[in-house]
Amino acid sequence: MLPVSYLLGRDDAPEAGPWTIAGVALWSTGLLIEAVADAQKSSFKARDENRGRFITSGLWRYSRHPNYFGEMLVWWGLFVLAVPFLTGRRSPWWPGRCSSPCSSSS
Repeated sequence: MLPVSYLLGRDDAPEAGPWTIAGVALWSTGLLIEAVADAQKSSFKARDENRGRFITSGLWRYSRHPNYFGEMLVWWGLFVLAVPFLTGRRSPWWPGRCSSPCSSSS
């Protein structure tokens, strides 16, 4: 949520570019994975013959929790969308500040 909060406080928006495309792609993919995984699990649980069983088909064949993977992609997509805003040495996200707790703020 921190990148989104930071973006909402900014007045200057950079032009759409590769970061925007990558962020939207990650966000969209994550949302799609979440929705499909949840729909597959709901459909599986709705059938009486699956009572007490764990789903092992569809996206659930690849991961025990594909919906959580989709959720992570959604949040990473929002972060990638925020990257163009997080530039300059004064930014709290400047790599030098993020890489070490001992880095100076000059």
